[in-house]
Amino acid sequence: MLTIAARDVLEGRVDIGDEPYCIYVVRERETVFYVGRSWDPQQRLREHFGLSWRSSGGTISSLYEQYPEEALGWQIDLYTLEECEPQVVVYLHRRLEVYQNPAHYEKSMRDAEVAMILHLRPCLNVSNNPSPSRLPDQYLYLPRIG
Repeated sequence: MLTIAARDVLEGRVDIGDEPYCIYVVRERETVFYVGRSWDPQQRLREHFGLSWRSSGGTISSLYEQYPEEALGWQIDLYTLEECEPQVVVYLHRRLEVYQNPAHYEKSMRDAEVAMILHLRPCLNVSNNPSPSRLPDQYLYLPRIG
């Protein structure tokens, strides 16, 4: 796992090299906001934060837009499929054989994302999240923009 500062993503100072990270977790200390997957998590995070031509328009984007100063202190954890495997074993053990087959990389990424969502219970993920954590009070009331 690699932990990077959201500030570094926002300021374009991140180079994750060639490590095959495909799962990302956006959090503030112990509060997990969002779990996502991407072939290129660095680019996807830039999209979430509105730094590329394609804004994701999702919930993490909305939270960032409402709280840009607070977002500078968020952390982002990047995981490889290998690092997510313990959670797949716990939550999706029947899919383990497919998960471990390199020919099914896309399915494995999806399973890793689901397993991490089930394990971390992020505040903002809706799909595959039967019991999301509560958003901290300081983020419950979104200020109006404009």
